[in-house]
Amino acid sequence: MPAVFLTGATGCVGHYLIDALSPDYDLYLLVRDPARLRFDPAARGNIRVIRGDMERTQEQADVLKKVDFCIHAATSWGGKSAARVNIERAHALFSLAAQAGVKRTIYFSTASILGRGNRPLQEARRYGTDYIRTKYDCYADLSSIPGAERIITVFPTLIFGGDARHPYSHLSRSLPMLRRHAGWLGRLRSDLQFHFIHARDIARLVRRLLETDNPKREYVLGNQPLTLGQFTREAAGFFGHRINWQIPLPVKAAMVLAPLLGGEVSPWDRFQLEYGSFLYETINCPMFGLPDDLFTIRDILADWERNALEVKRP
Repeated sequence: MPAVFLTGATGCVGHYLIDALSPDYDLYLLVRDPARLRFDPAARGNIRVIRGDMERTQEQADVLKKVDFCIHAATSWGGKSAARVNIERAHALFSLAAQAGVKRTIYFSTASILGRGNRPLQEARRYGTDYIRTKYDCYADLSSIPGAERIITVFPTLIFGGDARHPYSHLSRSLPMLRRHAGWLGRLRSDLQFHFIHARDIARLVRRLLETDNPKREYVLGNQPLTLGQFTREAAGFFGHRINWQIPLPVKAAMVLAPLLGGEVSPWDRFQLEYGSFLYETINCPMFGLPDDLFTIRDILADWERNALEVKRP
């Protein structure tokens, strides 16, 4: 079987990647804390856990010589380690993979660093969080890395996902709150548009990119966009609230309301609100003939609620 070296295995997307790949690929998982894996690796003969982290990528040189592909999904979400892990160590991993003869590396960036037309957004570096700024810088310097032509960069949009066997994404962790407040949130309308995608679909697409001849160098992963007003209305309807009218929520009003509700409007938040809709040229599962069971917000909410009910069963 072909072999894959995977970082970020303990995260939401990482667990779905393991599900998508493990039937037909040997997997080498770089894991800092094996206890965070929500399955028993020993029960799967084709999965090998390597205890380590991105701080010591040079230790993985011999392992990379054994694999055909590398998927780099690990990240630092901020703080002092962000630049080192998201830029320096990521570039070091890519260089090691090239030296080892890895056929293809898939690097997980984020659509947050892109603007209209899928072009890099300089404001992401100027106003972004530590995570976003370092993702911008890592991507900006990719072309200078030896073997850069073998790197495919994927830019996920807003990610849903998670259940008893998969950690929840940041976005899906807020769904219980959405259900509690769906009635009044459904009354708010905003024409700001966004893309979204489920982590299971990300895994399906990544597998397809490993198996595609002559793929492009960059892909934004996302389903069809919808407005924030459509999202709140559909979510409210899904959770049993009938919405006959909505109140427009101007951007300036959102900036005023956030502090009053206990939130904080950072420079990056302010820029995003003023920039407006983040619309991209995306790829998604239906475009590749893959399952479309998670293509709409209602599909994703139904999947989340079904799994939440299963967790509650004795």
